[in-house]
Amino acid sequence: MKGRKRYFYAVIPLLLVLLSIEAILRSWYPTLPSLDALSGYKKAPGFGASAVSCDFQLESPKTWGAGGILFLGDSITDGFGVIKEDRFTTHLAEAFPDVRSEVLARPGADICMEISMLDQRLFDPVPPSIVVWEVMADDLMGYMLYSYGGKPAAMPQAEPDPLLRWFAQNSYFLNLLWFHLRRHDGGGSGRIVSPQQRSLVLARLRELKEHTDAAHIQLLPYLLEPAGWEYCGPNVLPSQACGWMAIDLGFLAGIFEEAQLPVVDLRGMWKGHPLMVIPREVAPGPGGTGIHPDARGHRVLAEALRPHIQDALDRRQK
Repeated sequence: MKGRKRYFYAVIPLLLVLLSIEAILRSWYPTLPSLDALSGYKKAPGFGASAVSCDFQLESPKTWGAGGILFLGDSITDGFGVIKEDRFTTHLAEAFPDVRSEVLARPGADICMEISMLDQRLFDPVPPSIVVWEVMADDLMGYMLYSYGGKPAAMPQAEPDPLLRWFAQNSYFLNLLWFHLRRHDGGGSGRIVSPQQRSLVLARLRELKEHTDAAHIQLLPYLLEPAGWEYCGPNVLPSQACGWMAIDLGFLAGIFEEAQLPVVDLRGMWKGHPLMVIPREVAPGPGGTGIHPDARGHRVLAEALRPHIQDALDRRQK
């Protein structure tokens, strides 16, 4: 009995210390420590598990593709940082004036959200014939670590272990400890994609291909690097944008290949061009890179996509 009392009295101070640390951290950080780098970013809820998780079933299109081009993607397709007249979607609409075109984009969308958005659109009475799908280097949102504004951030929602995920989501102290450990192990690549996450993405891609093939809808996904890609330094950390994006884009290419869904590989497209990043995103450090192309970058992207869209339209007419 005395031994239990001694144990009890020893635990009480420890609990008080932990509670004090938790209170101090909650007063110090405006949000979970691992998300602090995103605290000033208004679109932060678009990242991580707050987006669609790929754990859903797709609907079948009601009818065959009825004509027209749908541009699908995230903030680049949405034209972040440039006026409408300068966006690549506008240039391509002007290049094919006889073809109806529309834009379906959401800033911060990951690959699962884009599949879900497309699924809802294809279920409309008049689905498009061609889907020009931007697959950006940051579209695989199961990663654990990345960088925003030069500071590392980690999504506790992406932690594959349920117990660790609960602790990292509900305690500032344990979140900080978890964040410290993840920054050091980095999952080998700067982010973690569990086999379950990968299998869900693969299943949805296969299902999407099956449904669109049956409805005579051509998917035209294209792999895209950040506009400032060529300015990444050679020795970057896994948690920095230039580190995890390169790995993730290759990872995405592999998933599309396994799903037998051909992609237009635009990796290396920015090479040899002057810096074509919107001014607010010019990144001076070696570990970060500007994401969004400026007006010149949008025109380069439009020219790169134009022949592939023409080929898709030619196949449509045969």
